[in-house]
Amino acid sequence: MKRPLAYAGFLYLGIQLGAVFLPSAAVIPLAAFLIVAALAGAKLGKGKYRAPFVLAASVAASALLMRAAFIELHIKPLHAHTGKEAGITAVVLEASPGYAADSVNAVVSVREINAERIRPFLVRIPNLPYSKPGETFSARVTLKPLKKDRYALSRYADGIFMEGICSGSFSVQSDGKSFYTIAAAIRSGLSDQLQKYVPHEYAGMASAITIGDRSGLSRSISNSFRNAGLSHVLVVSGMHLSAVSGLIYAVLRRMFSFSRRTACVGAIVSVLAFMVMTGGTPSVIRAGTAMLLVYIGGLFRRKSDALTSLGAAALILCIRNPYAAADIGLLLSFSATFGVLWVSAAQRRSAKRRKKQNVEISRAKQWMLAVLWTAAVPAATALTTLPVLISIGAGVSLLSVVSNLLAVPLVPFAVGFGLVTALIGFIPFLGPLAHLTGLLCAVFLRGMTRIAECVSSVPYAFVHISGTYAFCVSLLLCALILFLWQKRVALRKAMAVCAALLFLSCSAYAVYDSSIVHVCLAGNGENPAVVLLYGFKTAVVFRGPESNGKAVRRVMEEYNRTKVEFLIDLREKGDTAQIAQELSAQAAVCVREDVKTNETFRPFEHVEVYAKRQKRGTYVLIQAGSFRLGLNTGKPQLAGNESFHVYVAGSGEPENLHTDKLIETRGLRRWKYIPNDAERYEAVRMDIHIKKGVRIKEVTYDFE
Repeated sequence: MKRPLAYAGFLYLGIQLGAVFLPSAAVIPLAAFLIVAALAGAKLGKGKYRAPFVLAASVAASALLMRAAFIELHIKPLHAHTGKEAGITAVVLEASPGYAADSVNAVVSVREINAERIRPFLVRIPNLPYSKPGETFSARVTLKPLKKDRYALSRYADGIFMEGICSGSFSVQSDGKSFYTIAAAIRSGLSDQLQKYVPHEYAGMASAITIGDRSGLSRSISNSFRNAGLSHVLVVSGMHLSAVSGLIYAVLRRMFSFSRRTACVGAIVSVLAFMVMTGGTPSVIRAGTAMLLVYIGGLFRRKSDALTSLGAAALILCIRNPYAAADIGLLLSFSATFGVLWVSAAQRRSAKRRKKQNVEISRAKQWMLAVLWTAAVPAATALTTLPVLISIGAGVSLLSVVSNLLAVPLVPFAVGFGLVTALIGFIPFLGPLAHLTGLLCAVFLRGMTRIAECVSSVPYAFVHISGTYAFCVSLLLCALILFLWQKRVALRKAMAVCAALLFLSCSAYAVYDSSIVHVCLAGNGENPAVVLLYGFKTAVVFRGPESNGKAVRRVMEEYNRTKVEFLIDLREKGDTAQIAQELSAQAAVCVREDVKTNETFRPFEHVEVYAKRQKRGTYVLIQAGSFRLGLNTGKPQLAGNESFHVYVAGSGEPENLHTDKLIETRGLRRWKYIPNDAERYEAVRMDIHIKKGVRIKEVTYDFE
């Protein structure tokens, strides 16, 4: 069996990913079943499938047992501190601006509780008084388990299982010798040199791609790179580590003629130093682990194998923390690496076939093949990362192949000149040289920025794809392409089969979606706006503050919409024309000006919007087929015989409300009367099937 370590690592990763959503009571029985299966396969199995089966069953059982042990030995002891106020001594690892003035949202490593040394563990404190990474402090903190929200899994993956509320007695201690303090000081010093010598417009970007400091990165640059499919460039990861360590290795081998072992030692030192300089973020640790395994193999004169190194890295990371398998950054890194390895294998196969057939190709064709194989790398990584991106509801750049083909070759130069600038900036008499290297770094960053801006400005260059159906189709597409590649199907036939799959999938979804009205609540306040999406048309029932306009725009971007066909503004105060312009509304209705008592509007087929205005408020009935959705502003009087299937709450409480289902908002807490027989939901999405009924998408988290 080839590459057993690689397959064991990937299987371990997959089992831990699935086990995250597995009920705790099922872990041990399933592990026992797999142990029995492994023993039975070892004793009774025959043939070539015996070893793979035993390996798979053994690895799966080990993964489940390790997860159970991790929960018992690490997580449950932490939960013993739940609800208790204690004095802690901790080191700040990460800090970002908090909601309150002079506070930070921090991740800290707790070293002492009530003056007793303990095994360090990580805690998230959202209201810590202003602190900097690397500082050691003492404070009174009330600990509790993390809330199971959409961010919980990513925090679990980073090893954060507890949250703390700082209640007072905060004081910073002087501890200049700890690793975190030294690392933070080095990182801060490097950032200062980049800010000093790199032109101001690109200094924040230089800090982001060289030392992982994204605090100075503007939102416009982040959006441009995201829409162009270049977000990975701005996050220090395997690509940056490969560039730095590969440069050190090449310099030691070719310029100084050192032995392979010495060059590997230099590369290992550069990887470790780079991990320290960037603050040891999870993405850097993952990439660094894989790179270290590659160079350690070379150190012992072993032929490096990227797939085996990647599998070993997965095994190490998931043994240390089983929840690392659910980290989106790790999954994206691994899936992108699969794409690169896939292209490399295809290129080797093609070269071997030409050599076997003794085919000679012209110089022009060689250049053309080189360009095609280079373009195949971003195309393959876009394909292999597609299921991960869809699973988190992220967007996909349709022009990522073009942008990566043009921008990625500039990354090693930008990173290299950025690091040189940051390092030589500490030497006073090398200031002129630092200015020169900083300028060169800015030149390459400017080129990358221009590429990102040009690509992202193309209409529909960036689209959002999400949902279980799209996720399954993307997995099926990846599996089909892999199957066709293994069967050595001709490229034209493979492309035709894949195109047919996509066409049939899109057609089936279009037929299914033709009878569904998607309803999204936009805004986090007491009165969210309601966005209706049917086919390619959009209607908005607007209420709440002006900031809800941005929330509506985010929903429109998620569903790839550029305009609103119909807008109705329920507010008694506010500029309807401004909201209409912001949302590119084709038709807009202001209730306070255009509705005297009641009006009925038909924004698109199968949907009617009935607005009734009263002195104390306005309520709206949205009729989709035979289903009735309601919402209001103010405190209107509802008709005694009027009933809704779903009602969206707000700050104002209507009178005589009768509804089957009630969508809760923060304003509901002030209501005096809440229908006792109504099913209550905390949700922001629902689908109304015109013929079958309504489905409310309430997100639940059942992981341990």
